[in-house]
Amino acid sequence: MTVTKMVSTLSTSGGLRAAVATARPRGRVGQQCKPSCSSPARLREARLGVGCRASSKGFGLGTGTQKSSKVPPGFKKVADDMGGKSSKAVLLGTLNLILYEFEDQLYCSEANSTAYKYPLIDGEIKRTEDGVVSIETPLDGTTYDLTTGAVLEWCPKNNLLRNFLGGLKEKEKPVPLRVYPVVVGADGIYTKYSSPAA
Repeated sequence: MTVTKMVSTLSTSGGLRAAVATARPRGRVGQQCKPSCSSPARLREARLGVGCRASSKGFGLGTGTQKSSKVPPGFKKVADDMGGKSSKAVLLGTLNLILYEFEDQLYCSEANSTAYKYPLIDGEIKRTEDGVVSIETPLDGTTYDLTTGAVLEWCPKNNLLRNFLGGLKEKEKPVPLRVYPVVVGADGIYTKYSSPAA
């Protein structure tokens, strides 16, 4: 008796692809073989939309995803899952957050840019030449480091509209983006946050 199971592997382009592996069960004949992908933890991760991909990098501001069977004190649930999307807006009281999934890591930041309060939900996320995960504001082009919130580029003047917007902000000091640590718990995605000062 053989068991066929799906195995996730990394392709050379860095994406995930599925491969089929055949395994022989161990143990006595007639004993049912349970593939490791059907464990409760694996099923929960698949339901959350993060699968086996989220890696542990520790706690702290902007450190990416931290998987945990027990959610640390002070962390609040912000979503059940990502719903198959690369970014998801979440409203908690007066605080607007956005969760981002990029290269199998989850990040969380305030929902609007600091220059013009423009929504970051459609911002382009990419890795810079220095290896920094960054997000660019669609309106004014301000670029932030998603792990620290630091401003990488403040209101660049690289097209007609951005030339105008950049001119309005050129004498202002760049304001960093607020970012928050993320934990994937047994029943959802959690972050530790405090409401912005009034």
